[in-house]
Amino acid sequence: MKNEGMANAMGRIDPELIEEAGSFKAEGKRSVRRLRPYMAAAAVLAACSVILTVFWRPAGGGIALTLYGEELSASPVEVDAPAAAAYARTSVTTVTVPLYMESGGPVEAEVSGGVLGFWSETSGGSGTEMEISGPAKLLWTVTDAVPDSQYTLRLGGTRVILSYSDENGSWTVYKK
Repeated sequence: MKNEGMANAMGRIDPELIEEAGSFKAEGKRSVRRLRPYMAAAAVLAACSVILTVFWRPAGGGIALTLYGEELSASPVEVDAPAAAAYARTSVTTVTVPLYMESGGPVEAEVSGGVLGFWSETSGGSGTEMEISGPAKLLWTVTDAVPDSQYTLRLGGTRVILSYSDENGSWTVYKK
C-alpha cells in the first residue's frame, strides 16, 4: 500500500474505535521472577535426560543373551539336550546350554554349577569365573546335573537360571 492509500484507510476508521482503544489498559507483564522456579526445573530435567541417555544401561548392564537365536527373557526356554524326554526325573545327566552374548563392554561371568567356556577353543579358556568382552559364543556345561537342583550363571547384573521343569519334562533356562 502506498502512503496515500494508508492515510485514506486510516481516515475511514470509526472515531468510537479510536476512543475505545485509548481507554484500553494492557495487563501487567508476567514477572520473570515468578517463572524462575519453572525454568530451573526444566533445566534440571533436561540435564537428567542427557545424563540418562548417555550413561544409563538397561537392567543387566546392557547384556543381550540369545539361545537358539531367540532372546532370553523371564519365560523359560527348553534346552535341547539329547534325549531330553528319555531321562527320568531322578536321573543325573550333563546339560549344555549354548548362549550368544552381546554386551557394551567387559562383563564378569560366574557360574554356581558347571563350567563356562566358549564354542571354539581359540576364543579363550573355561572355568567357573571369567571376564568376557564383546560378543561371545558361550557354552555353559553342567555335568551331573540333578533335576532337583537349580543352577545359576551370572553375567554382570544379569542372572540366567537353569532348572528342570516337571511340566515340560526337560531342562529350561530363563533370564532373571
